[in-house]
Amino acid sequence: MPELQAFYDKHRNKDIVILAVNVMEKETRKGIKDFMNENGYTIPVPLDSDQNVSNSFEVWGHPVTFFIGADGYIRYKHFGPVTLDILQQYTNKLNQ
Repeated sequence: MPELQAFYDKHRNKDIVILAVNVMEKETRKGIKDFMNENGYTIPVPLDSDQNVSNSFEVWGHPVTFFIGADGYIRYKHFGPVTLDILQQYTNKLNQ
């Protein structure tokens, strides 16, 4: 999550939207907010407790990162943790 936060900080005022969707069924908004505040994270975190987003995006493992083009289509999917380099590589591919 620190890598995602660093990328978010660098790109938040550009044409990139970054969300950290929480898919844990038992999480509460307060629990997520407390975690984010305690760790200094400012990335928007929508809650997917009913698994609608996970099912729509066919998420079967975590973590997974989606890179969606300006046209709204998923262009790339990355399974596993991400680094700044990975995030930048996929972002560069989207901008080509």
